Amino acid sequence: ESAYEKFPNTKFLFGQQNTSIKVSASLMSQRLCSEDRNNHDHNRQERQLASRLSQDQFELDFPGSLKLALRSYFQEDYPDVDLAAEIAGTSVRTLQRRLGQFGMNYTSLVQLARFETAVEILRDPGTKILDVANAVGYSDPSHFARAFRSIAGISPQEYRRRRLDG
Repeated sequence: ESAYEKFPNTKFLFGQQNTSIKVSASLMSQRLCSEDRNNHDHNRQERQLASRLSQDQFELDFPGSLKLALRSYFQEDYPDVDLAAEIAGTSVRTLQRRLGQFGMNYTSLVQLARFETAVEILRDPGTKILDVANAVGYSDPSHFARAFRSIAGISPQEYRRRRLDG
């Protein structure tokens, strides 16, 4: 499970001199996994391999990783391309070039990330469409519905209805 799955609304700030993570007291009271002394080197090697694989996966799915990182910024405002470049550890131009290698531009990446997030939230039939729109950064639900329809071909209401029926 990734850090984004465990802490979905966490904003990761990059290029900061100091960083901190706020963790709830309930998590702090949980016991850490203990390591057997004999398995220490083996576990360290596994962690190093997992780290390399994670970095390789980031490179293979650069747009997917960036979409995931941007999700926690939707409720505040449209995530600026400068922020995305900072998250990716690159210049805006290099970010745009890398996205171009995947046949995307920054605007389409954000639109797709908002859509994917909305689809996840729409799975909960108790969540109002207005709340879904706000959660993915739209202050006007009609703008949200229009953007959703441009990708899915149907309205958010219709998407939810079909999902519940099928």
